[in-house]
Amino acid sequence: MSKTVIRITPVGGFDIPGLENWFAVMAGKGLRFSMTTGPLTIFKTTEQKTEKINLEPIRGAVNDEQELNAIYED
Repeated sequence: MSKTVIRITPVGGFDIPGLENWFAVMAGKGLRFSMTTGPLTIFKTTEQKTEKINLEPIRGAVNDEQELNAIYED
């Protein structure tokens, strides 16, 4: 069984509240965000879990904030 699930993103990338809500719903179904590519979002399967999702725009290059990335990883 594959641990990767691909879905078409139902909202635009600038609709932060829409994305947060959709990611929370997907987490409740056992799908955790992995990455996005164009109109597709890739999830990894996990246990079903109620989560509150908060998104923040990236400022600069992703690798510039190693400490912040470690916090987000947790």
